[in-house]
Amino acid sequence: MVKMTACSKDSIVTSKNSQPAFDSNLARLARICTELAGARPGPVDADERHAALNVQIALAELGQDVSLEVAAEVWRHRSNSVLAGWLSGAETIASAKEALFSYVQHAPLGGFVPEPPGPAGYD
Repeated sequence: MVKMTACSKDSIVTSKNSQPAFDSNLARLARICTELAGARPGPVDADERHAALNVQIALAELGQDVSLEVAAEVWRHRSNSVLAGWLSGAETIASAKEALFSYVQHAPLGGFVPEPPGPAGYD
């Protein structure tokens, strides 16, 4: 089991033996969402912009520098995985980082896929 502890304000540390798997899962999710962002027309919705910015910063802190559009797709992917269109939980950088950590740490067996579980049309 992975230990998650706060080592300083708003930072997350994982045990060393889980770090490569976490980094690999996060990189895969970022690649998938980069492709999805390229296929989605237009900019990030105004309603989603604040959360997407927090997700973008959280992703950078976790080692993935992505555009705002890709960050929005990452959050949408997480939201769709629990059958929601756009979840709350990214009101702050810290809350976004914790939610992303949990989502990536508990990646489905076989890793992330372009379409998370759930009915089409939830995004």
